[in-house]
Amino acid sequence: MNKKIKYLSSILALVVTTASSSCIYSRNFNFLEWIKSNTSSSTTVKKTDGDITYNTPEYPSSFTKANLNKDNIGLGLNQRYLPSTGNSKLLVIPIEFKDGGSFSNTQLSIINNTFFGESSDTGWESAKSFYSKSSYSKMNLSGIVTSPVTANYTLAQIDSLYKKNNDYTYTSISDSILVDAVSKVSSEVNLSEYDTNNDGYLDGVWLVYNYPYQSSGNSLFWAYTYWSNNNQAVNNKRMNVYAWASFDFLYDNSYYASKIDKTKTGDAHTIIHETGHMLGLDDYYTNTKLTNGSYESPTAAVDMMDNNIIDHMAYSKYALNWINPTVINEDYLSSRNNQITINSLVETGESYILPIYKNNTVDYNNTAFDEYLLLETYTPTSLNYQDATKKYQNGVIAPSDVGLRVYHVDARVGKISVDTKSYSLVWDSCAYDMLPINNNDNYAYYYLYSNNSSYSYGTISNDENYNFYRTRLVSLLPKNERKPSTSNVLSNNSLYVTGDKFLISGGSYTNFKFDDGSKPQFGFEVKSVDKSSVTLSFSKI
Repeated sequence: MNKKIKYLSSILALVVTTASSSCIYSRNFNFLEWIKSNTSSSTTVKKTDGDITYNTPEYPSSFTKANLNKDNIGLGLNQRYLPSTGNSKLLVIPIEFKDGGSFSNTQLSIINNTFFGESSDTGWESAKSFYSKSSYSKMNLSGIVTSPVTANYTLAQIDSLYKKNNDYTYTSISDSILVDAVSKVSSEVNLSEYDTNNDGYLDGVWLVYNYPYQSSGNSLFWAYTYWSNNNQAVNNKRMNVYAWASFDFLYDNSYYASKIDKTKTGDAHTIIHETGHMLGLDDYYTNTKLTNGSYESPTAAVDMMDNNIIDHMAYSKYALNWINPTVINEDYLSSRNNQITINSLVETGESYILPIYKNNTVDYNNTAFDEYLLLETYTPTSLNYQDATKKYQNGVIAPSDVGLRVYHVDARVGKISVDTKSYSLVWDSCAYDMLPINNNDNYAYYYLYSNNSSYSYGTISNDENYNFYRTRLVSLLPKNERKPSTSNVLSNNSLYVTGDKFLISGGSYTNFKFDDGSKPQFGFEVKSVDKSSVTLSFSKI
């Protein structure tokens, strides 16, 4: 798949299985040490033929719901994230190779504008201006572009390593370059200023290398986000999350909006996408190929964490603590005559949750990390406007109309431990609404589902028999009931507009069910759409 982004997680290349026993709290294996040292490259996933059955854990007194957040989830795999609220700082280091070219002053200026400039300094937005707008000013991103650093590897050495060993881990090279580069710039930068949450780790480091990226072959010369396992400290600060990309990504697909002077512009789409990973967001595209030659695309290609375009969706904003969606229940609807108006997500941050309803009660833990339907109003305005008027990569363009988007989210968290006999990762079949206050690193709590089913636990094997995706992190339920793929991306026909129905008789997805087999309590009909909002009328199903 010709994607211009790559997201790496230390768990994804490991063997995963699902336990059938009850939830246990064995503490006899150092989970993180195993993760760091394991070199398995195979991935197998236990699949389920029916609805997923989640066991209910018994929580020790040391567990608390307050810890169920993306930062603590990431720590289970030694993944620290760029802070998503308040003041966050990026250390951006231009990387040159001794046997390669040097950055010009113009290129360094373009890098600075792309990361930290105003919107007018770029072909669209800078990373700073994008995240200020996307977070509704809850995230203030700043930083510095340092003097260029010569890498501690030459291009010839890197090429030689790959020729000698095709399995050479390219992230070990970028890890080494990272530590060396931070050491070299430490004399010109006060590193303590780049640890804004005072956890002993730099918030995030960006390495922009001066060499063309390669869509095949040497995987080092691409764009990716990674978490270094190197514990070396520089001026008492360690490194963990970092991103790595070619300067050429700033000119990806000759996308410069309507700018004419290309010496002053830089396209930040890839930079913004990878920075989304640094914040803790997953990729929403997949590498699963369909029989027609296209690929699965649970979020229909149109999202910053999918095809690098438009604003972040409501789920991403919720997980990053930028918004708090309203939960739709009987009391809320009865006080509003069963009718609500949802204003533009990109403009206002509004969104609504339809939770699981079973045993005559709402089943929702009031965090982003559960299973639910998420409703948001799409408008081709603000951060969406540019990509709704001009094509970015792969010819994808965002819808030009206003309408409602409905997403199925399953961001449940499970306990992942190690089977020392099979050297595999095991899910205990529980979904956790609380996390321990102090985890002793003998197991991890992590997302059960990814948009790539190969990286999900308990994946439903007959997913192809549905007109919607199951056991995925986040997936779109388009009005046309066509399962999204790279040949069926988000379009005006995917949006719910006046007269459209969802879950109720005569509407879309009357067969929808959550991954555990339950359903929401309500469906809706779209009563009206204007330039910035959608009004819905709800009824029980």
